[in-house]
Amino acid sequence: MIPYINVLKWNAGKTALEPFAVVEPAECWLELSYYTTGECEVYAPATASTLIALQKGHFVQIPHKAYIWQIVSVQYEFNADGARMISARGQEAKRAAGLRIIRDPMALPQNMQAALNALYSRNLGADAIAQRKIGGLVYDFSALAEKQTTAQATRENLLDFTQALLKTCGCGLLGTLDATGKIKIAAIEGADRSGTVIFAQSFDNLISATYYTSGANSKTNAQIVSTFSENDQATDYIAYEPAEAGGASGIDRAEITVNSNLSTKVKNADGTETDLDPSGATYINMQKAEGAAVLGEHQTVTEFNGEIDIAHAGFTFGTDFNLGDLVAIRDEYFGISATARVTKYTFRQDAGGYGEQAEYGNE
Repeated sequence: MIPYINVLKWNAGKTALEPFAVVEPAECWLELSYYTTGECEVYAPATASTLIALQKGHFVQIPHKAYIWQIVSVQYEFNADGARMISARGQEAKRAAGLRIIRDPMALPQNMQAALNALYSRNLGADAIAQRKIGGLVYDFSALAEKQTTAQATRENLLDFTQALLKTCGCGLLGTLDATGKIKIAAIEGADRSGTVIFAQSFDNLISATYYTSGANSKTNAQIVSTFSENDQATDYIAYEPAEAGGASGIDRAEITVNSNLSTKVKNADGTETDLDPSGATYINMQKAEGAAVLGEHQTVTEFNGEIDIAHAGFTFGTDFNLGDLVAIRDEYFGISATARVTKYTFRQDAGGYGEQAEYGNE
């Protein structure tokens, strides 16, 4: 159960989080998400102490767990029964990366760990200007040491870019509280536990399963167009992913045009600036990576998702499986078996008592 919620707030220099208060919730739910940003709500009587504790910008934490969520909105309620309540809603602490944009397009190192280290250092870490630094945040991308990328970091939200890039290699992002009180944003890669962790109707640990398939928006080939104004004339530089003569053919071929967001003037990891030749191999490879990412969002949709019954699972979260792990799902009635990823995990306390919920999906 969740007998109470820890509330934390920044120290005076905003370099670390400190314990601030304890709240006994009437109800609460706190969600972790592998690919997106999980949300939370703490619903409690509006006493003098909870009104002080549950404020925007403060953080909440389940006792004895490292996961933390930041409060982003607060609502006060007075109902017909005379009860005064406060509802504090928030998001996982990794939202801190979403407070920054990628200021300058970056030519990322091919190693994904080095790429994200350079990107975070430049936009909120040691290499950022003083006003953009976040002193109370550290990051760890060591899980990506063996991953490669040819992407360019374009001008967009830093968290959105990170989560989209990680998804291309089946990795996620998690925000926790480290031993020094800082927010730790870390890349994680789920393990394959499908051989031992199985959820099925016959095991009475599968609440729901939905199978859906559609090819309505699927695409097989991308034309990536970068348009620049040169000598008062618009010039297009075009690349293809896969090669124009590659990929599907005939009626099976479905093409899409991608209006490129790439820049020819990029920052390098060492802080120097490079002008890329849009007809050169480096820029073309970046275009292809951009096209591949778009194609990844336009594949035949095959969804096999639902909810796992943790109470009767026979498996323990944090011991037998974790967020992002691959598990086996079986729907015997439809004869469907698949390996699915645990994409969300929620800790919940309400009038019915304490419970944990897991959602799975096939990406």
